[in-house]
Amino acid sequence: MQFTEAEAKVFWPVYEGYQKEQAKLYERAKNLVGNYAKNYETMTDKMAKKLLDDFMSIESDRLKLKKEYLPKFRKVLSEKKVARYYQLENKIDAIVNYEVAKVIPLVK
Repeated sequence: MQFTEAEAKVFWPVYEGYQKEQAKLYERAKNLVGNYAKNYETMTDKMAKKLLDDFMSIESDRLKLKKEYLPKFRKVLSEKKVARYYQLENKIDAIVNYEVAKVIPLVK
């Protein structure tokens, strides 16, 4: 990101708060994948519904978190740097999602 010293001083605390909240979402997603794996062979419509509802809740909360932190990042960085940061986060998310998608089979 190439921060100035002043930018880095105010960015990293905001970033650390964001990552702490992200970690909670990653934990929920990890648990979701575990539940999916545990129920894969015996998947019922009821379980599929629960898993999908849980997935949608995680995704909704992920978007809420991004929206919640946008003004916080805007307070400490220029708009261009905030845009660049969100682009980088989106690229990282895409890579992680791709890697997860490669190993999780579709519902039978």
